[in-house]
Amino acid sequence: GLDIDARGLALRIAGLLQKGPDGRAEGRLAIYASDPGALLDFLAGHRILIVENDPSVRSAFAFLLRSWGVDVTTAAGIESALATLEEGAPDAVLSDYRLDNGETGCDVIVALRDRLDKPLPALMVSAEQVEFIAEAAGQVGAEVLAKPLAEMDLRRSLARLLGGPAA
Repeated sequence: GLDIDARGLALRIAGLLQKGPDGRAEGRLAIYASDPGALLDFLAGHRILIVENDPSVRSAFAFLLRSWGVDVTTAAGIESALATLEEGAPDAVLSDYRLDNGETGCDVIVALRDRLDKPLPALMVSAEQVEFIAEAAGQVGAEVLAKPLAEMDLRRSLARLLGGPAA
């Protein structure tokens, strides 16, 4: 396991990852979070769509956000993200930048907003630290966080996007 102390918050990531038959990492990953407070109270009950092509990372994000009381839906790309809209519109989207089949988080955000025909707060994450990602995100009005993420940074960013308290 990996223990992280981010500004007084305890975050433990534990799991077993191995190389699957298609060469991708697969396995189980769990994130244990703590620190209930104003941000958690605010985020609880909000609906957030997570778009991530890596199933292990998608599950880890979903587990973490659900531990905050967030109503989570997940998707791997544009098509599955649009399909989640049948269950209702999310309050915000959290997307990886680089997805499969040449898709990007920017593509997902634009497709969702076009289908909803309304603004949708968006946060993009990327392990790539390149300027063009920040520029692309800026063009679609999304914020960007670099992976690996500090739990509190993610919590603050999502709360800010949704008009919540600063912490």
